Amino acid sequence: MPQADPSREGGAAPGDGSTPPPPPPAPPADQAPQAPDPRPKPKYGEYAPEGWSWQPPEQSTHDDPPTQQAAPPPPAPQAGADGAPAPERRERAWDRPVALGLLVFGIIGASLAVSIQQTLPDAMSLLHTQEGLADYVEAEAVAGILTTGMWAQILLWILTAATTILRLVRRRLAFWVPLVGGVLSFLIMFGVIWAVLVTDPVLVEHFGTVGTAGIGG
Repeated sequence: MPQADPSREGGAAPGDGSTPPPPPPAPPADQAPQAPDPRPKPKYGEYAPEGWSWQPPEQSTHDDPPTQQAAPPPPAPQAGADGAPAPERRERAWDRPVALGLLVFGIIGASLAVSIQQTLPDAMSLLHTQEGLADYVEAEAVAGILTTGMWAQILLWILTAATTILRLVRRRLAFWVPLVGGVLSFLIMFGVIWAVLVTDPVLVEHFGTVGTAGIGG
C-alpha cells in the first residue's frame, strides 16, 4: 500500500522548512513601547513586513522658535474727557480768506487810527478857534499820550495777525480774531482822544459851562 504524502493531507511535517514559521505574538498594550523598527517604512501600496507596526512620531519637547514679531498697531485716536474719541477738526473753506481779508482791513484801520491820534493837537487848536477861546497850548503829557497810543495800535495789530495765522495753521476758527482786534483798536483810539482832551483845562471848563447853561436854561 503506498504511503500517504503528508503535504497533500493538510500540512507539512514539523521541521520540514517548506512553510514560513508563524509570526510572533503581538506584545500586550500595557507594555512599554519598543525601540523604533530599523526596517524602512513601507511605501503606499506595499504590504508591511511581518512584525512591523506604525508608531506615532514623538512630540518635540523643545520650545518652538519665536515667531516673527508683528508690527505694532496704529495709535488709537485720542479720547476726549468723557472717554469718547476726539473728533477731527475740519478746516472751513471760507474761514481762511475771510480772516486774511480782515487782517488786511485791520492794517488800514490801524493806520487810520494812528493818523487821527497824531492830528489831535491840530484838532484841539481848531476847536479853540471855533469856540472863541484862547490859543491852544499843548500840555507836556500830550506827546507821551500820542506815542503810547501809536505803539499800542501797532502792537495790537501784530498780536492780532500772529494769533490769526496760528489758528489758521492749527485749523481752528480764526475769522473772529481780527474782529476782536478791530474793536480793541477802536477803544484805544477813543481812550487816546479822551486823555488828550483832559489835558486841556480851558476846553474842559468851557464845555462844562456850556453844559450847565444848557441844563439851567
